[in-house]
Amino acid sequence: MHTTLDTLARSGVYRTTVYIKADAQTIWDALTKSEWTERYGFEAPVEVDLKPGGTYRILTPQRLRNDARENGRELPETLVEGEVLAAYPPRRLVTTFQFTRDKELSQEGPGRLSYEIEGFGPEGHDVTAVTVSFEGPPGANLALLGANHAAGALGGLDWVTSDLKSVVETGQAFKESSRGAAAG
Repeated sequence: MHTTLDTLARSGVYRTTVYIKADAQTIWDALTKSEWTERYGFEAPVEVDLKPGGTYRILTPQRLRNDARENGRELPETLVEGEVLAAYPPRRLVTTFQFTRDKELSQEGPGRLSYEIEGFGPEGHDVTAVTVSFEGPPGANLALLGANHAAGALGGLDWVTSDLKSVVETGQAFKESSRGAAAG
């Protein structure tokens, strides 16, 4: 039996699909607008210029920068930088993806991150399939899977995509849900 890491090591490509009860435009906004991206996953603002050659950046949340500073470390303003290769709202976004937080990963060069967004179902019962693909250097691939926590993956691409689903469907991120459960 092959694990996800085995498959990734052989192919250099990682792909996952999540089904979200929402329309394609809501998913698109959740991927490209900071008012959404600050609510799930890394809780990081995003800057995206949605045209080929445009900028794609995931910024370091200020609370992470403050925490690092308190522990004698500095984090860069930008966690990830890249370039928009293709943008077809609300169906497809392809960018380069370069970790900037970790010098070793930065030296490996950028990967390619793709979101394919396919809505289906009768009107009023919107379900959207979101397929996320990443192709890139081995270290970046492992970091995106959460295998390299030193790179700041915080649980990886599956975790971030699942948290996106939670926020879109329920309005609550994982950490909010667990706070509510602990309080109740």
